[in-house]
Amino acid sequence: MFKSIYDILGDRVREERKKAGLTIEELAGLAQISSSFPAYIETKGRKASLATIEKLAQALSIPVA
Repeated sequence: MFKSIYDILGDRVREERKKAGLTIEELAGLAQISSSFPAYIETKGRKASLATIEKLAQALSIPVA
């Protein structure tokens, strides 16, 4: 089955967040985004802009790539 880039992104954000030991709310605070947005991304409910992806990557201390 084909996974969209948004499915892959959501899975990766969840994986990295859990590795970092962060809650969704903590990640949102570090990334300075709405507290519900990471949950939407992880469950594929919303599509993230490149700016938001960059904020999440910085908050998780991982490269955007």
